[in-house]
Amino acid sequence: MNIIRRKMRILYGPPKWRHIESRYGSKSFKMLDVGCGNMAAIQAKALFPNCEYHGIDNTKYYNSSSENVAAMQQFYEIELTSLEYGSIPDDYFDVIIMSHVLEHLRNGIEVIRCLTSKLKDGGLFYVEWPHPRSVNFPSMRNCLNFYDDPTHVFLYTWIDVCNIMRDSGLRPLEAKTRRSFWYLLCSPALIGRNILRNKGLVGPDLWEFLGFAQFVVSVKRVH
Repeated sequence: MNIIRRKMRILYGPPKWRHIESRYGSKSFKMLDVGCGNMAAIQAKALFPNCEYHGIDNTKYYNSSSENVAAMQQFYEIELTSLEYGSIPDDYFDVIIMSHVLEHLRNGIEVIRCLTSKLKDGGLFYVEWPHPRSVNFPSMRNCLNFYDDPTHVFLYTWIDVCNIMRDSGLRPLEAKTRRSFWYLLCSPALIGRNILRNKGLVGPDLWEFLGFAQFVVSVKRVH
């Protein structure tokens, strides 16, 4: 991936990429991606080729491929709701990503609490999930209303997440609705491309406009 394309994908992509870029850039770092289907490893390694990528999911090939699994340093096949994470090393990761996983868990706050022990002092923990306001959005293919996805089981607020981060020894740095200026600026071209690719408009095309998602990024306090 050339430099300009990489920079643009970070700018108009989700906030997690900008936070990782600002802290680590081209440096080596260790990432734990909680919910690593949808070709997540390949995407992360394309943007951050020097990251040591580890993934957690309840199945190895959820909307994935052998190439995606091969891009991982380690894959942990774990049912998150079990809270049994002994196979994952403590105090090891510089970054933990938990993007659009929380809404699928009834005990999501406990999951976050347990995962914080896997993060190094000074490390980043990024969580993104649907905003409660999304229950008022119209239904659309690939999810625009929270209940479009039948596997969405629980609504959380950023207050819930900030509180468990603070109680687990992390300091929330940013908590807000996800809206990317650069995505909005580039939206005619991006949405046009997506319409051709998906044969019509899908929910994620409108996420940035309507504020479908919210996120919290926190840093683990140095003891």
